Order: sequence, then C-alpha cells, then structure tokens
Amino acid sequence: MNEDVWYAPFIWGNFAAKIVSRHQYSAPTVVVQSIFAIHSIAEIGLELYVGHAPGARCPVYGEESATGRQPEFDPPPSGEAEDDTEEDRNDNAHFAEETQGYNVDEMRRPKGLDPWRNRFLTIVDITGIHYIRVKYCRCPDTLPEHRQLLRAGLYPSTQSQPCTAFTFQLLDDCHLENLECKTAFNNYYSKLRRITSKSFPHLVPDRYRELMRISRQWVYMKLRRWSGAVYDFPNDSDAPQGGLVLFCPACPQPGINLPENFREDPDQWKFMPTIMADGNFKAEQLTAKHPEDDVSLFDGKGFMVESAPYDAHLKATPDRTVNKSTCNEHRAVNQANTNRANLAVTGIGAAACDRHGCFFPHAVVNFQKGERQKNMDYAFAHAMGRWKGLLTRFLLLYDINCQYHKYLFDRLKESQHLSTVVDLAELIIRYGIGLFHVHGHNIKCYCRYAPTFIEGAGMIDGELIETLWEPLNHISGSIRAMSFFHRQETLDVHMSDSNWKKTTRIVPSILRKYKAAVKGVEETDEEYDMLCQRSIVQTNLETWLALEKEVHEARAQSMKNVHRMDVYEVAEESGPTRADMQLELAQEEKGDLVGAAAWLASGLKIEETQLAVAASARALPKGATVQQRAELVTMQKQLQNRIDIFQQKANLFLPLPAEEDDAEEDDEDGAAAIEFRGNEEVENARWDCDDLDFDEDAALPPSDFQLNLGLEDGDALPPERQVLALPSLSGILHRPEYRVLAAHELKLRIGQANDALRQLRMAIAQKSFLYRGRVRPARGSYSATTRAYSDVRAAQVSIQHAARIYSSARRAMVRLDAPPDVLLTYATLAPGDCALSPLCATH
Repeated sequence: MNEDVWYAPFIWGNFAAKIVSRHQYSAPTVVVQSIFAIHSIAEIGLELYVGHAPGARCPVYGEESATGRQPEFDPPPSGEAEDDTEEDRNDNAHFAEETQGYNVDEMRRPKGLDPWRNRFLTIVDITGIHYIRVKYCRCPDTLPEHRQLLRAGLYPSTQSQPCTAFTFQLLDDCHLENLECKTAFNNYYSKLRRITSKSFPHLVPDRYRELMRISRQWVYMKLRRWSGAVYDFPNDSDAPQGGLVLFCPACPQPGINLPENFREDPDQWKFMPTIMADGNFKAEQLTAKHPEDDVSLFDGKGFMVESAPYDAHLKATPDRTVNKSTCNEHRAVNQANTNRANLAVTGIGAAACDRHGCFFPHAVVNFQKGERQKNMDYAFAHAMGRWKGLLTRFLLLYDINCQYHKYLFDRLKESQHLSTVVDLAELIIRYGIGLFHVHGHNIKCYCRYAPTFIEGAGMIDGELIETLWEPLNHISGSIRAMSFFHRQETLDVHMSDSNWKKTTRIVPSILRKYKAAVKGVEETDEEYDMLCQRSIVQTNLETWLALEKEVHEARAQSMKNVHRMDVYEVAEESGPTRADMQLELAQEEKGDLVGAAAWLASGLKIEETQLAVAASARALPKGATVQQRAELVTMQKQLQNRIDIFQQKANLFLPLPAEEDDAEEDDEDGAAAIEFRGNEEVENARWDCDDLDFDEDAALPPSDFQLNLGLEDGDALPPERQVLALPSLSGILHRPEYRVLAAHELKLRIGQANDALRQLRMAIAQKSFLYRGRVRPARGSYSATTRAYSDVRAAQVSIQHAARIYSSARRAMVRLDAPPDVLLTYATLAPGDCALSPLCATH
C-alpha cells in the first residue's frame, strides 16, 4: 500500500466534521491521487483536545512543544501494562477467536500512551466506530477525564479511565430509533458495526453492553430535564411517584384547568375523570438468573409503580376465591390465578384516561399470574389517588366490571396500602364496560354498564386503551429478556413518548371533537323532536322521563340497584325459543321417544340450511365462474351428509312400514311431498329480490321467474330439494302412533317461528339503521355499488332468510293441524310486512 496516498472517509462524516469544527487537532497532510486507499482516523493522526473551550488546546501541551520538557507520572501498578484495560483484554480474546486466517490488525484499537498518558479512545458515533487519541487538559485544577468528555459532547462508558465514549448525537439517534422504529439495542449496534466495516462487521469491537447501560443513563437524565425534576428536586429520591413523566393536560385538574367554584356547579358529572384499565399479556419477562445484580435508576418515578410497596401489597393481600360469575365465562376472571412457567412477569395492567388516551403516571402494574383483582386494585387506586381527594367522582371502565366492582370497596378498605391512597368516605364511582367488550357479556350487561347509558360518559367507546397497546407490543420481544428494572424503564419511556404525542396533538383533537359534538347535538335535537311528534311518545314522555331520572338516582345511590337500568332494554313480547321447546320436550321424554326432541330439532336446522342453499342456487348467475359453482357444490355435499345422517336416525322413530300397501302409500306420499316441496320452492323464491328501494312490489319475484322441477329419469334431487323424514313432511299424521311426534314437532315449529321473528325484527332494525346512519347522510353518489349499500344488501339477505324460515315453519304448522288460535297468532307473512316505512328509511 502506498503510504503517500491517504483517504479518510470519516473525516468528512458528521462526527469528524464536528470534531474538526470544535477542537484543535494535528494530522499529517492528506494527499489525494487517482488511487484511493481507506484509512481510519487513527491512522491519519487526528487528535482531539478536550477540557478547554472548543477549538482551544491545553496550554500544557504548548509548553511541552516549546521547552521539550517531558511530563512526570507515577508508574502503573505492578503487573499492569501501560495501556491494558479490561476492554482491551476482551477485544483481544474476541480477535483471537474471530480473526483466524484474516489480516485485520488495523481493526484493533491502537495501543500506546503518549508522554502525557493519553490513550486512544473508542468513539461510537452514527457514522460508525472510530479510534482517536484524546488529549485531556492537564492543568492543575482541571476536571476529571469523564467530565471533560461530557463537556465535549462525548458520554464515557465509565468514570475511571474511560476507553469508550458515545457521542450525544448517537444516543439521541438510538433513543429515537427505539421509540419510533422499535429498534432493539442489539439491532441498532449491529447496524453501526456494518457501517464501520461492510466486509467484517463481526470484528468491530463489541460495545453493545456499554450502549445499553449508557442509554439507560441518558434517558434518565433526559426525563429529569424534560419534567423539570432536575430543578425542582435536585435530590433524585425527593421526586414524587410518577414525577418524571407527563400526565394528560386536558383531564380535569383543580387549580390547573378547572374554575375555582367548580364545586358549586350542579352538574358535577362534567368534572368526572374517566379511567379505563386493561391487561396486556404480551409484555412478559423471563425469570432472571441473577436478579440481585439489577439496579434501578427511577423506580416508581414513571408509569410503572414502585416495586417495593407494590410487592408488599401483593404479599399482604390474599388471593380471593373466584366467585361464580353471574355473567358469561370471562377468561380474565377464570384464569386470574394461572401460573406460567419460566416467567417472572406475565404481563402488565395499566390505567389510562379514556377521553384523550394518556397513561396515568404510577398506575401501571406487573402481573405475576393472571389478571388478578389485587393487581388491578393497585392500578385503579393510584390512578384515582392522583387527585388527592380534590375530585371524588370517577368513571371506571374495565372489561369485566360486572364482576370486578362487587367487592372493590371492601378490598380497598381491607388493604393497608390502598386505604390511605384514596378517600373512601367521599369516593363515588360509576362502573362501565367498553362498547366492544360489553357485547361479549350477558345481554343484561349492555344497559347496565355500556357508557351509552352512563350520565357524563359522553360519546366514548371505552376501548381506547386497546390502541395504546399496539405500539408497546412491538417492543415486547426486545424487553422480554431484559432485567426487571431495565424493562420497566423501557416501558416508562415508551409510555411517556405516547403521552407526549397525545399532548402535542391534543388541541386540534379537542377542536375536531367539539365540532363533531356541536353538529351531533343539532342532529340529535332534530331526531328527538321528530320522535316526540308520535302519539305514543307524547302519551308516555313524562312517565319515561320520570322513570329515567328515578333509575339513574337509584344506581347513583348503590350499585345494588344497577338492575333498574334494565328499563332501557328493548321490550318485546317474544315467545319461547326453539331451544326452550327442545329442553322442555327432552325433560318429558320417556321410553322409545328418548332423543326424539334432539332428532326433530336437528331436522329443523337442516331444513333451514336447505333454504339457504336453495337461495344460493337460485342466485347463481347463468355465467357463473368455476369458483362460484365449486362453492355451491361444496355446500350441497356438506348438506347431503347431514341429510343422510338424519335419515338414518329416522328409522328409530319413524320405522318403515313392512306391508306392500304401506310401501305404495308411502310412495304416493313421497311423490306428493316432492310435489309439495316444489311448491315451497316457488313460495320461497318470492323473497329473493333485493328490496333496496322500499318498494313493496319489488319484494315479489320477477315475472319471468320459473322454477323447473322436471328432472330426467335417473337424476337425483339436489339436497336442498330433498324431503326430510319429518312428521310434517312424511304423510304419517293419520297414524295414531305418530301423533306424539307430530305434537313435538309442532312445539318446535312454534319455537322456530319465534326465533325467525326475532331475527327478522333485528335485521329490519339493522337495515333501518344503515339507511339512516350511512346511506342517507352520505355525500355524493347514491350508487348501489357503494360499501353502504353492500351492508344494506347484507341486511336484506338476513331479512329474506328469516322470512323463509318463518314461512316454512308456518306451513308446517298448517300441515300439523295446529289449532286456529296458533295459526291466528302466527299469521301469513307478506312481503309488505318486511318493508321499511318511508319515515324510518329517510329520517
């Protein structure tokens, strides 16, 4: 290699450019010819002077040049080389293992001390890993070496004899990449090694552990500066719990954003904070091998709760026996005490404000098992305790509030750690369940716990915390193997960043919501006025308003009165369902009829599937694709299998007649049934039209619609047209021994009709809602190809299917000789009965 040809790419990088602009350096002349050779900063001879103003050299080095006097230093300790540090020994072992067969000595950190005992420093920058000799200030009253580096914009890895330093620019970049790109520290340092050496990145010195340690310190100092704690609390331990992070600026806070006389306002619900909580089981942590080596930098000063008091609370609070749920079986309740192997932490539970989506400081807890109540009690209590008794009315939103709230006050009173956090004597809590999760509960939970029916809740869904988990889930893999406190600090930093983003965007967000609320009030007033014009409303309005006030006051007095909220439930006079009828018949079965109710019920379900498959077959266009035909064939094959199994079981309850006359009679009955099924096909086809324009005549089948049942000899009936061996279709009603089965089927048909009517009402209501909420308010085209019309068409399909089931059930009632009062109750369904009125469609 020509020693007269030099090329130092890093000199023109960001790092070296800053060094050259701020500090004195001495380097040989760089000669650039037609051939370039890559050399490092150390080979060029660049030196960095620190300890004085940028660009100034320590005068001690000037005296050395002028007088030739050599400095005097004490010799190194016995057994220690002049420039042999722990980092050097680690690097030497790494090189010995990885460099066999390669001549890459120039990638080592240069060794050797100058007369003033200045060593080469490994500097980690966004442009790569560099070696440069740093000349410290040697004045008598100089600062220690690590503080000189800090003043020069370099963060040393140690305070004693630093051999590695990280530029401030790199630490900021690493922090930002971790926040925005969710880049793990290992991946970030791997990128730096590849920037340094594309051919041998694995030979670049490994400073990954130092980067993790320094990054924690860097973020901690950033938080202290951003929060103002560095000025308000110079002593770290004096900072309050959650004192290093941001809280929601828009939530009600007396003395900050509330008027002084807010307690005189009769509508106190306006000042009610909304706290939502949820668990996240992706933020887990493996069991540490040496937890005693872990060190905390700001335990409890962020969003994660302080570990020592929290652990004491968990040890002092026994696990309560999970009471039998009065709602559906919820996993958060049933798996609360489930252990998971090799995990010290199974997840986290957090509290956040539901209106603005900000995490509550010092209200995020670790789970040791499942989502236990004592874990969430700690989070809720510290979230409410943030107001220190200045506000005592809260709305708590939690996925399982219908079970969680029952003994909450008892648990808070019994806990010596939580009873002092909140003022239980003045505490008033409203309990709600998010609008997504509440539909997975018992149907009664909707009116009792949905935010829609809670005074002061506003237009919220109660599920905003689910959106806060998504960014944290991206770092769950990298924090899984971290130490306990490093993991907590990483979560604190990411939650703080989330709150910061909410804060910077909260003004336009509130303005947007305010404009939507004003518009919504105008539209709601118009709808309310139109509703009050109806005679039934005018007659009952005062009674309803008085009842509404009464039930809200009753729930405010005690959650034991929450059942009073059932007045909001849709009042419908619905008869017993098919499942109810099946249960009643099964309880009465004896002897040979045991299992008959289940068999008949399965036949009714198959018949409903036949109606759906037949509708799909009729809707198949003439030019159907191969995929469309294959899907229809698949449905028919599956249906045929169910029919075959049903017909085999029919022999247990409807044995075939042995005499030939009976066989001939059965053949006649079978032919009549096939002909009758053909009539039903024509009848069912009248529901096939898409009634999108509320035209009653459009519900009738097209005039050119013809159903052809003429099959060639040897052709088998498709499964959707086959006659099932049900009493109503088998021609056996004249036989006394089968009248019991016929009576059983009649009961099931009544339950089937009730189910169909209920489904029909809900589908019509859904269609009306879609027209009012999506189709009519839509701007621009009213084309039937829009997504809104697609949803309307899907609702119409549900209406058609329910109408076919009801009509089929009623025809079966007629064939089963149902009493006149039953047929009068279940009247014939006409297409006009399923159409929306113009008022519902347009308003």
